[in-house]
Amino acid sequence: MTCRTGIVITSRTGSSRIPSKPMVEIADRRALDIQLGFLKRTGLQIVAALPAGSEDDALARCYQGSLIEVVRGHDKSPLHRLAMAAEKYQFDNVVRVTSDDLFIDAEVLAHQLGEHVRRGADYTYCTSAPSGTTAEVVSRETLEKAVNL
Repeated sequence: MTCRTGIVITSRTGSSRIPSKPMVEIADRRALDIQLGFLKRTGLQIVAALPAGSEDDALARCYQGSLIEVVRGHDKSPLHRLAMAAEKYQFDNVVRVTSDDLFIDAEVLAHQLGEHVRRGADYTYCTSAPSGTTAEVVSRETLEKAVNL
């Protein structure tokens, strides 16, 4: 049996700490473009799960312009948006990435995914890698249970 795994970026522009964080310029590149460069190295399908509010329309256009699928949903719950993307794209496992995770390491993530699948885990997080270089992996079944509590 094969496991279908996808990356879902939970992103928004409404951060009070760093407004429009994914579109902030770092060395003449948007943060989201830096992040996507690293994520594309994984070979996994990438989906951006954004709030439905119009304040995130420009962000949606940026992801679509980078040929990334976009789903729009619950404004206040990244968990619900994550579950919605998992269901829509029929991912058995989801790699959850936030706008803070700019430098995901494809090799570390491949190892993490391998362990997640091998163990039949509900949730996997790598604590031995630097922050921003790894992500959370969660099964769709676990996401569905969490949003239905």
